[in-house]
Amino acid sequence: MVTNYAYVYGEVVTRPAFDHTLNNVDIYSFFIKIARRSGTCDILPVHAPAQLLRRHKIEQGMTLGITGQFRSYSYRSDGGCHLKLYIYASEVKKGLVEEANYIALSGTLCKSPIYRTTLSGDEVADLMVAINRSNGRSDYIPAIVWNENARFAAGLSVGTHVVLIGRIQSRNYNKVLPDGSIQLMVAYEVSAFFVEATLKIESVINYRRG
Repeated sequence: MVTNYAYVYGEVVTRPAFDHTLNNVDIYSFFIKIARRSGTCDILPVHAPAQLLRRHKIEQGMTLGITGQFRSYSYRSDGGCHLKLYIYASEVKKGLVEEANYIALSGTLCKSPIYRTTLSGDEVADLMVAINRSNGRSDYIPAIVWNENARFAAGLSVGTHVVLIGRIQSRNYNKVLPDGSIQLMVAYEVSAFFVEATLKIESVINYRRG
């Protein structure tokens, strides 16, 4: 069952570098820049296994279409638990392919939605969705939905099965450190234009484009 599907197209902005070894597989990381229709860009982290890079030599400046999953792992820092999010690449296509930033997720709400209104009057709900992998692990993916979808999501409870469709975005924010100084940080999340509550975990195949 496919419950986590991502496809992005953009420009490689950093050369792949060794990141870590997992289950005897060397994992490399790099960043890809994806243009929005507004003209701004999202710069997203990508992890790729060494065998994929041996088949597809990836260099800084080239354009790629990447198919995979949006994943997370938790780590402890500064006395707290944090999430690191990244796109795990399973397929790469070089050159001019379909331009997109698309993600479809099927999982379970693991925190109560947080509903708020922005200074500009937009309604927003923050969600945290747990996506089970086939190996028994889970990815915890933060997402935001807007306006009518935010009002709908605000009424959902922990444990509700949901399907989300949208894009992966990067967002800068300022973190106040214990000494009072400010550090610029980057958050990664799903900005969803579609949210649906389901009776059980659904495959996203039926929701994917085409």
